[in-house]
Amino acid sequence: MTFARLPVFSRNKLIYMFFTGALLLLGNPAGAEVYKWHNENNEVQYTQMPPPPGIEYVVIQTAEHAAALQAGGTNGAAEQPAEPDAAATDAARAKSEYEAEVARISKENCRIAKNNLAQLNLGGHLRYRNEKGDYVNMSEEERQKRIAEANQQVEQFCGKDSE
Repeated sequence: MTFARLPVFSRNKLIYMFFTGALLLLGNPAGAEVYKWHNENNEVQYTQMPPPPGIEYVVIQTAEHAAALQAGGTNGAAEQPAEPDAAATDAARAKSEYEAEVARISKENCRIAKNNLAQLNLGGHLRYRNEKGDYVNMSEEERQKRIAEANQQVEQFCGKDSE
């Protein structure tokens, strides 16, 4: 009997069993880390995110521990002390990620400022939207004002050495 010829009840049951099995296989990610720490009221906290800087914590499960359990490794205590400089490492990583994001945004702003300056220097009839949303022809005075603003933005985002 093919799948299409099964009674509706049996088809639904098979589909239900298939999706249930798929969900069971997905399960919890093996590499997830759980942090154990005490809050200001001395209550034990379990979180997936590290606690605030300056608070001592213990890593309950790491990717290495999960791999060892799956490979039939030791069944000893799952708690492993965190690295002593973990908070400093996390802070340094967060700072470098922040600086990288600032650099990316600054580079994008530089590109936009240079593009705006190039468009303004083309000359011809330029138009812009006013505060009401209407298109208005740009006067030479307005164009010069915007060129000065674009030059300031190029200097700000691209540095003083920019072309």
